[in-house]
Order: sequence, then C-alpha cells, then structure tokens
Amino acid sequence: MLAKLTVACGPMFSGKTEELLRRVRRTFYADLGVQIFTPSTDTRHLDRFVSHAGTDFAALQVPFVPSVIRPDEPFAHRIRSNVDLVALDEAQFFAPSVVDEILHLIHVRKMSVFAAGLDRDYLGRPFGPMPALLAHADEVLKFTAVCARCRQLDAATMTHRINGGAEQIQVGGQADYEPLCRPCWVDATRTAR
Repeated sequence: MLAKLTVACGPMFSGKTEELLRRVRRTFYADLGVQIFTPSTDTRHLDRFVSHAGTDFAALQVPFVPSVIRPDEPFAHRIRSNVDLVALDEAQFFAPSVVDEILHLIHVRKMSVFAAGLDRDYLGRPFGPMPALLAHADEVLKFTAVCARCRQLDAATMTHRINGGAEQIQVGGQADYEPLCRPCWVDATRTAR
C-alpha cells in the first residue's frame, strides 16, 4: 500500500464519513491494519463510530472501535505497529499540530492517512487544520449534498447552522445544521443577521 494522504471534505451530510467507512472496510478486508481516531469534541458517539446516515461500525463487522482523543493530543504514538491506514474523522476539530503528525506518518512510518472533515465552518470560513491538510493531500475528495432548501441535487457545498450560537465549534446533527447550495446559504445567513 502506497503511503499517501487522502482528504475528504465538504458540508455536513455529504457522505464524508460514509467514504471513510468504505475505505476502512476495504482496507480491513484486504487484511491490512486500520486504526481510526475521532476527537473527543464530538461527544455524540464516544463508544462507537457512527455516521450521520446511521452507518454504525458494528454493522461493518470491523472488530475495533475508534480511539477517542482530545483534539490537541498527539495521536501518532498511539498507533499500533501493524497499521497500514490511519483514519481521522471530524479532522476539522484537531489541533494544527495534526498536520505535522500526519506528514510524519506518511514520510517516516510509511502509513497512509485518510482524513475526513468540514473544510468550512457555518460562516463559510476555513475550518481548523483542514486548509493545510488539503494543501498536503495526495488525493482530495470534495463532496456535495442535496440542498436542504431548494432540493437541488449535489448543489450543497455549504453548512448552515439552524440553531444560533456564535461559537465556531458547536457539535450537532440534523436539528442543528443543514447543507445548502451557495445561493440558499447566502439567503439564510443574511436572514440570520
């Protein structure tokens, strides 16, 4: 397996985690070692790995759960020696130091890394370490979703926060966020001000 960095990005509900799970499953079925890390910032499923679409790690019959870490905690020292693919979910929540750790894994330890996360926050600003991860990526997967307002297929590239709050990080699901195309997002954010 060639050591490389793949970054999956896009708005919420666009399938980033589903793609991460697909890659993890394929790697596992190829008898290669996989280890997943998810930040403790996302407190919705600390005991298992679940996508917004409801895909549960147990349903994939992969015999391990993700390693939950603090976003600022170095994780590379926790990677088992038999790992070929390191998967990071919700990569936008990790500290900027995650970029150097990932580059070390690829260049020195010869491991591939798959990082999935929001490239922009609900205000359309670059989110966490994602811009740097995208710059270093060997492969970029930019996902889109169905716009929650105009229902345009594959048009949603933005994430809109439905329920207020000014903090950049506010973990939530469908009751809190919706994927929107750019025109609908502009209308929604203009109305919210």
